[in-house]
Amino acid sequence: MLSLFLFPLAFYFFLLAWFNGRGTPTVVSGISDLMLLAWGLVGVFLYGPGKLLIPLNVLTFWGGTAWIFWAAFYVIACFLVVLKFRRRIVVYNCPQALLETKLLEMAKTLDPAAQSLGNSISLPNLRVQFFVETTPLFRNAVLSATGPLGPLQREDGWNRFQNEIGKTCRSLSVPFNPVAVLFFAAAVILGVSGTILLLYDYVDVVEAVHDSLP
Repeated sequence: MLSLFLFPLAFYFFLLAWFNGRGTPTVVSGISDLMLLAWGLVGVFLYGPGKLLIPLNVLTFWGGTAWIFWAAFYVIACFLVVLKFRRRIVVYNCPQALLETKLLEMAKTLDPAAQSLGNSISLPNLRVQFFVETTPLFRNAVLSATGPLGPLQREDGWNRFQNEIGKTCRSLSVPFNPVAVLFFAAAVILGVSGTILLLYDYVDVVEAVHDSLP
């Protein structure tokens, strides 16, 4: 069964390789980014803590179907965790200097009253305030709201801001990011390992899938 749990992580690394290997930056919402991470770790959770925490009598009674309920619990828990986070926008594969320049230009275009202080930018008319956290090695950045949604942070303002960032980044051209090779190699290793284990435990996997079906 370990083979089935490796594939989500392999897919997640493949997405990271694609995000970081494109010729233009990729912009995703904080919710999408966290849900992709949750998808990548679902196999790790089910085979690790999930396998240890699920009661043995539940497995005996429900069989393979118990994993479906456990996976559903994991998804619900992830959604609840995501709802607690402040608004975030993640930008993949954009050099720090270029991102900072474009962010300030775009902020001034959206809101002439926009101000920048250190790594923080405020768009008072749009009701958007955020700070920038960058990872120069990976050319990735996270734009995190300075507070929860309310008078100073408007949902519609953030949606408009994210749309503009997406349009701006799609017009940019950036050099190839070598980190994409590492992510792609990890995806291939996990995918090949999962396939080998799947072929090795083919009978057990088929039985487990059959038991999980109604």
